[in-house]
Amino acid sequence: MTRKLYERVGKQDDHRPSPFSWRARYALAHKGLEIDEHVPIKFHDKETIAFSGQGLVPILVDGAKTVHDSWAIATYLEDSYPDKPSLFGGSQAFAHFMNGWADTVLMPAIFPLVVVDLHANIAEDDKAYFRTTREKRFGRTIESFAADRPAFEANLAKVLAPLRAQLKAYPYVSGAEPAYADYAVFSTFQFARCASPTPVLAADDSLRDWTDRISALFGGLGASCLRLEEADAA
Repeated sequence: MTRKLYERVGKQDDHRPSPFSWRARYALAHKGLEIDEHVPIKFHDKETIAFSGQGLVPILVDGAKTVHDSWAIATYLEDSYPDKPSLFGGSQAFAHFMNGWADTVLMPAIFPLVVVDLHANIAEDDKAYFRTTREKRFGRTIESFAADRPAFEANLAKVLAPLRAQLKAYPYVSGAEPAYADYAVFSTFQFARCASPTPVLAADDSLRDWTDRISALFGGLGASCLRLEEADAA
């Protein structure tokens, strides 16, 4: 059975800034399932994924089954491969909550800090599409949207308070062992790392220990993102 993952890429096929693609990658790795083919998808490329009946990635094609949306992929894998390690560590409800928290609280706090760099570091033929769609959403230019960096940094510090409390009490967001709740949150920091050369976490931030540990899982899966400084040197 062939397993394909369609995922967002940036300036090069091994530059993967999408947090949702990272969630799918970690979910598959946690289940011990190999990906036979990675299909790179740019922001404007809707034709290649039209077969899925919608226009977003990631998309998993698992044999005859097609699943889109990172959360739907996670629940599909959990239901379809019950003999493999559980993605939800005994609480799918908690994982669902953290998935939503990452989407609706953490991502809006991080996105303004990296959006200008993200635009600069995607493929040239994606830039017009990215700028037009985002500026329509913001109602202003991406540069003016991201202009007040100190305010966004202060907001991020507040947003991270519950995450810091959780990781002070437990080694992982999910508790004693890493699971999907960790991957959902980590993917947002991974997005920032792949989108911008400017870190959103200081070098001495205590959260770095946790992000480094998640990055190192599954043979260093998180390190497989082409970092922007590496891309610039290539």
